[in-house]
Amino acid sequence: MAGLVFLALLVGWFSGRRAYQRQYSEPAKLSAEYYKGINYLLNEKPDKALEVFLRLVEVDGETVETHVTLGKSFRRKGEIENAIRIHQNLIARPNISREDRSLALLELGKDYRSAGVLDRAEGLFQEVCEEGLHRTQAQRALRDIYVQEQEWLSAITVVKAYARSIGEKQDKLIAHYYCEQACLDVKQGNADSVNKYLRQAHQHDAGSLRVNYMRAEQDFSQGKYLEALTYYVRVIELDSRFASQALPKIQLCLEQVDNKRVQRQLEALFTRLKKEGVYVTPLTQQIRDREGVQEAKAYLENIMDKQPGVEPLKDWLDLHPVSIDAKSVEQQINKLEVLNHAYQCEHCGYNSRNIQWHCPSCSHWGSIFPVYR
Repeated sequence: MAGLVFLALLVGWFSGRRAYQRQYSEPAKLSAEYYKGINYLLNEKPDKALEVFLRLVEVDGETVETHVTLGKSFRRKGEIENAIRIHQNLIARPNISREDRSLALLELGKDYRSAGVLDRAEGLFQEVCEEGLHRTQAQRALRDIYVQEQEWLSAITVVKAYARSIGEKQDKLIAHYYCEQACLDVKQGNADSVNKYLRQAHQHDAGSLRVNYMRAEQDFSQGKYLEALTYYVRVIELDSRFASQALPKIQLCLEQVDNKRVQRQLEALFTRLKKEGVYVTPLTQQIRDREGVQEAKAYLENIMDKQPGVEPLKDWLDLHPVSIDAKSVEQQINKLEVLNHAYQCEHCGYNSRNIQWHCPSCSHWGSIFPVYR
């Protein structure tokens, strides 16, 4: 009941505002019709109210905004058929203005999108884009449809057009879309396409953590170890939290190539990571080999003081002789790992066991990072 009262007040407010804008043209006739419709809403007779408001469109073409608002209310309540009726009725009017028709098309597209009829919604949004009015809203709606359907190249096209419409670059988002298309081609085993789309992603956002990580992974898979090394090192330089992902691959690459420049980069990187207190198993091993067990213990204890975790604890135990079965200890620790979430979204707190670049909870891109370093 409260929802209907609010809706009635909202419709009444819009009708009053539009009446004022028309300098009270035909006040008695409009007032009587609107109050009749509002009365039906208050008495929970939405079907009859709908008939009244549909007739009002025929009476006065300047009430479009009110009817769009009513259509939105039906859509929010899940009454999609009623919302579609209102918006289709508006579009069918021969004397409707170009701007009002574009608005009605946009809202009708949203109706169909809510109903899951995406092909119909896509066509309506494209029509709005072509007309030019309400274009940016239609472009955003098209983008969301293409993302939902994983049509990444179409998403890229519409986002580039959206960037031109608003005069703001969307390079970071476009780079993610190119990466998504590359992921699809990885599954198809199309290495040439993967390389092409990753290069395009790099052109749009050379400082992207994801782009550099994916380029490293792609080069590694193709045996291009020196190229992969460069990108893996860049990943850690961009965000040290990804050291745990990159360093094991770096070690494998170093077994295949001998490059003094990269070695010097890694030495500087290890020094930085140790100073920052970043946890990675390869760094623990290096400290143990170069500076001794006690220094390795101190490094791990400093890590666990700041951010307790299963992995640094396992490394720490490996440095200590234990009086009980070491294998049993490791098995018990491994059981605790299922309680840990390896990745977390910085925007909404969503937890994941696997690396993801698009948060399924808040839909932000590039917001999920390793928790246990």
